[in-house]
Amino acid sequence: MCYTEALRLYRATPDVPPLDVANAIRVMAVLRDEQGASSEALSLWEEAGAIYASLGVQAGVAETKARMARSRAGSGGDEPPNA
Repeated sequence: MCYTEALRLYRATPDVPPLDVANAIRVMAVLRDEQGASSEALSLWEEAGAIYASLGVQAGVAETKARMARSRAGSGGDEPPNA
């Protein structure tokens, strides 16, 4: 997936503002949720949430907590085989 590689490069670039990285991770988490890859989405939500918390972005923290709760509620281990 091209977005996965783009996110990896974005994370590795030292001069990218942390809020931009968190927002990029958020987009990937939304995508993985939509694809049914709950465990990967949860990991991404946790990472984005930690960045938002470190920056004091309460809206981001609140969204990640809500999305994580939904992902947990919806995950029954039935992820697609290529998740």
